[in-house]
Amino acid sequence: MAFELGRSNISMLVGQSLPEGMRLQLVRDLEELDDVEAVLDLAAVMQGPQEVLVAAKVNFRDAATAVQIEARCEQAERRLRARYPQIARVYLDPTPGPGDPSVGGPFPRSPSPDDTAPGDAPA
Repeated sequence: MAFELGRSNISMLVGQSLPEGMRLQLVRDLEELDDVEAVLDLAAVMQGPQEVLVAAKVNFRDAATAVQIEARCEQAERRLRARYPQIARVYLDPTPGPGDPSVGGPFPRSPSPDDTAPGDAPA
């Protein structure tokens, strides 16, 4: 009996990912917004029987202002929640895309004492 109940309620398990088709549609919905260049990563998981959390790393166009990015994040949440009422939370993380000149690598590093230029005295 427990096995049958578990099997019939598997879709309500907390932490379960959404079906791939829905995840792809969420990416398309976000990428249709003005100022969005690409969705770099997206996680959409069940938090309860009818509650979904969506979190995404989004590459916004470089010329977008902070006000425009904030407006797009609000617009994205309204759009996704209207299309999928089970979405309870939407978190977007503005993230530079690969090859963005403002990114020096995967993690910025602090200068080390070995980074002194020739002829400079160590600090």
